[in-house]
Amino acid sequence: YCGSFTLCASDDIDYDFKAGAIELADLDNWCSADAAYTTVNASSDGPKGSCWNTGSNYDRWFVFQATTNQVTIDLKTGGDEGTIQYPYIALWDTLNNEMACARYTTQYGDLRIGEDNLTPGEWYYITVDNYAAAGYRGTFTLCINDQIDYDFKAGALEISPYADYCSADAEFTTINASADGIKGSCWNTGPNYNRWFKFQATGPNVTVLLKTGGTEGDLQYP
Repeated sequence: YCGSFTLCASDDIDYDFKAGAIELADLDNWCSADAAYTTVNASSDGPKGSCWNTGSNYDRWFVFQATTNQVTIDLKTGGDEGTIQYPYIALWDTLNNEMACARYTTQYGDLRIGEDNLTPGEWYYITVDNYAAAGYRGTFTLCINDQIDYDFKAGALEISPYADYCSADAEFTTINASADGIKGSCWNTGPNYNRWFKFQATGPNVTVLLKTGGTEGDLQYP
């Protein structure tokens, strides 16, 4: 098995380490190129997200300076967007206090995390990892925005006009949602994975229907 090889050395580190985290400078709905990053050849040097069921394993580091108190971060995989399987993502402050966490629900499922309690001007870190098996390592796409979505009350989707309104079938999802709101008085668990909507009343009455099953959705025990 003896053969020739090439050897390289550098006095810099890369995004395999927190000190070499890639800075995300554009927070205005920015996305990397498809499959721009990878967990291949990454090491286990960072904290484990509280929602991850293994790890840390092959974590990669990114950093940004908050411009608002809000952020939404997307990890995309599958097809042109990447080959990473069973991915993880988490958001941390400079002291590695966890602020948001998500883990896979499907083999090539995209992940989204958000936070609405950042301090503008402060620095925050993102780690991306995947389930502990070398064959699941792969490429991924990363996106970031300095606004939040309907995972938070402040980002609630407005239903307007709401008279006789129905969304498209299965348009919304609780996947990757966090428990940030209040628990309904009749709910026997929660809050768990709540999503937020809002409307402006035009009269004293309203009827709201949640539909699931078949083409209308796969949400269970809603």
